[in-house]
Amino acid sequence: MKIAVDRLRDQGGNLIFNIRVSDVHQSPFQESDLEAMRHLSHCKKMMQSLSESGDKMIGDLGNEIHAVQEKIFRRVRDNLVFAIENELLTKFKPICQEIYNDIYDCQAPELRSWMQDFDPCRERYYFDNDRTVESDYDEE
Repeated sequence: MKIAVDRLRDQGGNLIFNIRVSDVHQSPFQESDLEAMRHLSHCKKMMQSLSESGDKMIGDLGNEIHAVQEKIFRRVRDNLVFAIENELLTKFKPICQEIYNDIYDCQAPELRSWMQDFDPCRERYYFDNDRTVESDYDEE
């Protein structure tokens, strides 16, 4: 999975961030996870049919099987969320800085001079759609 952020301006001069997600892949279920989930599903169905007899312990066992399946699923889901957050969090600081730069540029001259005095260093980040010196050479 790849997450890219483009910085754009609309006709009104508003700042727009476009987030693109590409190279989406299937969830990282290991073959052992898949097999375990299949076997547990089969066991759960068997427990459900047996629990119709009214045996509380068999019903409880079905609930425990379900809990194990949920634990397997949650582990895979947590890994996916971690990967998404890792990819997107690196883009968050540049987005915040660019919004700050935009606000900075729109201030009245007096306030802007104070901002320049007390916060003279404006960082510039390059977004995925920005042309850089390196990207100029890539096309040749």
